[in-house]
Amino acid sequence: RLSAHWQRRWWRRRGRGTRQRRAAQRRAHLPAMSTTLVSWNKSGRANKRTLYVGGLDENVDQALLKAAFIPFGEIKDVSIPIDFQSGKNRGFAFVEFEEVGDAEDAIDNMHQAEINGRAVSVNFARPVKGTLSDKNAVWADQDAYQKEAGAA
Repeated sequence: RLSAHWQRRWWRRRGRGTRQRRAAQRRAHLPAMSTTLVSWNKSGRANKRTLYVGGLDENVDQALLKAAFIPFGEIKDVSIPIDFQSGKNRGFAFVEFEEVGDAEDAIDNMHQAEINGRAVSVNFARPVKGTLSDKNAVWADQDAYQKEAGAA
């Protein structure tokens, strides 16, 4: 661990001021963030068992979501992304069912239903546009980039 003097010098050399340094220190003390894993098939689309649940209240937890969706079938996973800065959920979650039919039943019955006083939207999960579509590694076109830059 570096002394406070060397930590300040390290941050200054990277062009980061006090605001960024303090924000990083606050993030370091937050609980570990759970990762959100959504199963995707080979075509880059989410499988039809994973649902997006939006419009959630910040007090909703995994147990409450599981209790709300368990009547429609066996649940494989419930994940609620957490905001780094506030430590609360981001207002949406992913619920993955064992069977496709169970997920369809949940959409039919839970879309625009009320959980903790808020109407939630329930749809099939979709990948974030632009992040999963490129199948090449970043370094795969390194030679082409070097030729364009004239370095080769």
